[in-house]
Amino acid sequence: MDCILISCSGQHGFVVAITGIENIAKGLIRDGTGFVTFPVKCQCVVFRPFRGKILEAVVTMVNKKGFFAEAGPV
Repeated sequence: MDCILISCSGQHGFVVAITGIENIAKGLIRDGTGFVTFPVKCQCVVFRPFRGKILEAVVTMVNKKGFFAEAGPV
């Protein structure tokens, strides 16, 4: 799993916090950009809501398309 904070994966859910870094591998230079990608193995806390699950949340905004709510640190 890519340890990207503020991301969501269908398999794992939302990454809430990175709790530990196990390994940082050698960097890979991206051709034509000069950017470097480092594969990182880490441990993290995730939140994966399930269909039908009831969550306590605070509604923060309502518009024509629906509403937005906040539940804890997510």
